[in-house]
Amino acid sequence: MVKRKTLIILVAVFWLIACSPRVAVKYDYDFSRIKTIMVEVKATGQTIDVNKIIANEFIRQLLQAGYNVKLYNPAEKLSSEMVILTATVLEYQPNRRYLIYEPNVSSTTLLATPTTLELGGNNIYTFSVAGLSGLENSRVVVSNATIGISANLQDALTGEIVWSNYYTYDGLDIGAALSGTVGYLVRSIPRQKVVKR
Repeated sequence: MVKRKTLIILVAVFWLIACSPRVAVKYDYDFSRIKTIMVEVKATGQTIDVNKIIANEFIRQLLQAGYNVKLYNPAEKLSSEMVILTATVLEYQPNRRYLIYEPNVSSTTLLATPTTLELGGNNIYTFSVAGLSGLENSRVVVSNATIGISANLQDALTGEIVWSNYYTYDGLDIGAALSGTVGYLVRSIPRQKVVKR
């Protein structure tokens, strides 16, 4: 009984240490006055512009959270009810899928070495699809998608950083990973004044 309680306490302490807060806020800043969040989009010039994709997801999630959302325009007149959101991609690994055919070795005599393929993501899943694809002994290898984002809010009038956070999330596809990451970040924005204890 004592060993069991000790084990439970050790596991609880481990989880508390592993769940360290990543969010940093400016104390005594009144987050309840924020009515409009201006999303700053920095174009990367790549074919698939990850920053634009992330900005669109932030816009969607901020609208769902009840904020007025605008794209950042330096020429716009700023007010005390506005903050500027800037986000940076820390990690971006889209998922990958491969259909691998493995011929029946008992009926054919051949020497084959499978091609080595780079797989993104942290976890790899294998699914048998025999009969579905029309190929006997075939399978699909899928890797999950990972995205990590660092974001901060800047007071529009003073230029002071009032909130900063980062999060990395794994999903079965890039859409799920992006939605989970941005959703966590938006939920971590305080809704009222944060007072230091």
